Amino acid sequence: MVVLAPDEYERLAAARRKLGGQAAHLHAMKRELQQARAALDDIEKVLAEAPECHQPGSGQSADGEVDSLRRRLQAVLRTHRPAPHSGTSPKPPPNGPG
Repeated sequence: MVVLAPDEYERLAAARRKLGGQAAHLHAMKRELQQARAALDDIEKVLAEAPECHQPGSGQSADGEVDSLRRRLQAVLRTHRPAPHSGTSPKPPPNGPG
């Protein structure tokens, strides 16, 4: 049996409540991360299946812009996502956070 003074017990109870709140917050963040990763996977699949946009007579500049956008989006997805089970965090944006 452990005997605690009332103020020690209150500090211990407060620490346990704080830890419980942090665990719940971490669980919610993990779920959001899983959803975001699933969304990124879907976006990547759509981009991979997108045609190269080489339609005759449509104007090279429009085709070039669409192809460029497609390549840039794919590069962003590869750059900002850590490898599976690597434990690394994504690279920060070039301009810094936010």
